[in-house]
Amino acid sequence: MKFAKKLAIALWLGILAIYMINGFDRYRREADLFETDMERDHSVMGRGLGAAVSEIWEAQGQGAALELVDRANQRESEILIRWVRVGAPPEDPVAPRGPAALLVVVAEGQTVNWVDGEGEARLYSYVPLRVNGAWNGAIELSESLAAEQTYLRASMARVAVTSAALAVMSGVIAMALGAWFVGRPIRLLAEKARRVGAGDFAGDLVLQQNDELGELAMEMNAMSRELAAARELLELETTARINALEQLRHAERVTTVGKLASGVAHELGTPLNVISHRAKLVATGRAEGESARENGRIVFEQCERIARIVRQLLDYTRTGVPAMREQEVAPLVDRSLAFLDPLLRTQNVIVVRERTDATARAAVDGPRLEQVITNLAMNAIQAMPNGGTLMVRVERVPPKTPPEDGEPERGWVCIRLADTGTGIARETLPLIFDPFFTTKDVGEGTGLGLSVAWGIAREHGGFILVQSVLGHGSAFTVHVPAVGP
Repeated sequence: MKFAKKLAIALWLGILAIYMINGFDRYRREADLFETDMERDHSVMGRGLGAAVSEIWEAQGQGAALELVDRANQRESEILIRWVRVGAPPEDPVAPRGPAALLVVVAEGQTVNWVDGEGEARLYSYVPLRVNGAWNGAIELSESLAAEQTYLRASMARVAVTSAALAVMSGVIAMALGAWFVGRPIRLLAEKARRVGAGDFAGDLVLQQNDELGELAMEMNAMSRELAAARELLELETTARINALEQLRHAERVTTVGKLASGVAHELGTPLNVISHRAKLVATGRAEGESARENGRIVFEQCERIARIVRQLLDYTRTGVPAMREQEVAPLVDRSLAFLDPLLRTQNVIVVRERTDATARAAVDGPRLEQVITNLAMNAIQAMPNGGTLMVRVERVPPKTPPEDGEPERGWVCIRLADTGTGIARETLPLIFDPFFTTKDVGEGTGLGLSVAWGIAREHGGFILVQSVLGHGSAFTVHVPAVGP
């Protein structure tokens, strides 16, 4: 049940309770007033009759006095009048009908009223009779309360009808006022809250009410404006952070390319020497006919080789928006290692492929994942200054839970690169993914390679695990969510 309806019903019940209490009080007051009027009438009639009876009793005797009482009784149609002797036994015709304990005070000159509730309810009044200076019996006046009850029932019916009509009218008014002053504002506030929850902060809520609900509407409008400003600021900050992160990644690529410069120079030098020699043979005329065509073919192949190396460099340093698509992971690893082949040969590092699952697939951005593999392989090469072995493995592993809390269990494609280099100290391991943290000499690293690799892995919904023993090498395992069976 809605709040406005509850409030209206509570108000209506309160009004109804007030009407009921007022009706009951009115009923009791009218009943008391009716009985008081009857008692007063009895008292006035009894005292007047008693005075007359006393005079006749003293002047003419008891018989004449009691005859006056009988005539008075015959004149009254509603009131029964008779003379009674207080203290007479119940079987005596002149015995009073009231309880003896109550009538004791009548003999002392006090008027007593008593209601007999058995059978037909009647009101009894006893007015003491004084004759020759002594109290001699009493005048008993009794009247049926049926008229009172009939009057009270009619009065109660009128009160009930009036109270019911007022209660219905009050309920309708309470419902209408509750719906307008409470229900409507609360409904508008709820709609505003839903829009805010959905991210729609536009449009102020206007309530023409100078009360708490109107104040709440103004506060919600102020909150919406503040949230809109905060969202705009957050969008600007997010864009700036994304741009800064992309610049860091691009800077890391450029740094890696710089480290590869010597190997690439050697790799380009060989085909350039072949091209120069073959072109000189053709230019000097020492190669003619079939020999000239063969030299031209060799020159073309070497040019293609140079173009391929330059294209790999351009692809590696290119920036852009991540483009996720389902693809096999093993070819990405192969391209990354082929890109590093000149540096691997220069540093006397042998690549050993432990295991390769050629069917392992994941939804990844190829160039970005290649950057992760290249960064990890570069670190491995630098950790083996005197040469060594780089063991590479690509496999799909059973579902397991990521290291971060709250993430679901899923299957993973793992890319493991293990070297036989210098390893990483235990106290250093928790810091290796921090930006600008490096244990290399000045000029050998920026401290961004592993940080960028970690960010790209998280961008793919994955993570990187590290195992290392100082002096025995390190193993980095990149996890990306697997797709397909």
